[in-house]
Amino acid sequence: QVEGGEKYAFRQIRLGPVENFLKCDLLVRGRTRYSGIDRAKGDSPVTGLWALNAKGENAFIIPCAQYFLGDSEWYPFERVIEAVRIRRYANEHPEPLTLYFRTGLRCPGGSVAVKDAEIVPIKSEMAED
Repeated sequence: QVEGGEKYAFRQIRLGPVENFLKCDLLVRGRTRYSGIDRAKGDSPVTGLWALNAKGENAFIIPCAQYFLGDSEWYPFERVIEAVRIRRYANEHPEPLTLYFRTGLRCPGGSVAVKDAEIVPIKSEMAED
């Protein structure tokens, strides 16, 4: 669960170097719920794949779940992320990147929880060997 901190709050799982994720598409799925989301105040949670450089700066973000105003009960999210998309984003950044599954929340603002998340490699017709 992620709750608002001073400026940003996040939870993340390190997946590894981006180059390890260029050979197959990824099915990203799980369940999420949230409360107290108010976009008028700048709340805009993001759950998905984040690539960070060695300084911990965002290189690119691929959202996988949608969040709306207010509160929600648990609901599923699912997205297929093509290897060609990850490659295209990674090619825009010459430095080594690390991929994370991450939920981030601008603060102050509600809370977000994610469970049953999984990232499943799937065969890609477009991925390079």
